[in-house]
Amino acid sequence: MSDGFLMLHAYEIIPFDNKNGGVWYQGFEITYDKEKIKQEEPLQVFVVPHSHNDPAVIAIILKNTVH
Repeated sequence: MSDGFLMLHAYEIIPFDNKNGGVWYQGFEITYDKEKIKQEEPLQVFVVPHSHNDPAVIAIILKNTVH
């Protein structure tokens, strides 16, 4: 495949270094205005059910994937 890569090989291509870092490890101070935040609209969370929890789907994908 010359114009991309197979998702089957994504874990071989993408580095998953899992380096320590970010705000939780580096200790950046997180601040916010307690009065201003009360004026903002509350966060809306949408839970979308996933309908493909079929264990056989892996076998089907592997069967139909060009290696």
